[in-house]
Amino acid sequence: MSDRHDETPDLPADLEDAWAEACNGIYRVLKRGRGTVGRRGAGTDLTEAQVATLESVAHQGPLPVGVIARQAGIAQPTVTRMINGLERQGVVRRIPGEHDDRVVLVELTEAGRELWEAKYALLRHWQRDSLLRFPAEQRADVVAVLSRLVEIIEEQIAEK
Repeated sequence: MSDRHDETPDLPADLEDAWAEACNGIYRVLKRGRGTVGRRGAGTDLTEAQVATLESVAHQGPLPVGVIARQAGIAQPTVTRMINGLERQGVVRRIPGEHDDRVVLVELTEAGRELWEAKYALLRHWQRDSLLRFPAEQRADVVAVLSRLVEIIEEQIAEK
């Protein structure tokens, strides 16, 4: 654990507890929300992990299974099994790597892209609706605070 933040003043216990509860709540509802998006809307039902997988491939193009696993925070054998199921459903397909035939990439099929776009539209609707529930004068601050929280967590994950 890095000690570069140790020089900060003491944090009142009640504030620290409230922050921990809020962070845990955010994680819980975001995870549950993605799972709910996967089950609602048009097309095949998807788990939260499948939604995360399709999101990575939809936004970044064909990816190796290992990259998908890292981005989703899921063990590679689990992702491989999940990809097998999505492939049987016609949502994704495996293709050879562009520069190395030993590398296998996963990409969305046309049906997979349509499925993702339907799920993504619902996700974006929920995201927009949640922001609109804040007063107009607070919205930019909410976005800034959450964006900074993401940066901080990414920094913590990267710390050795």
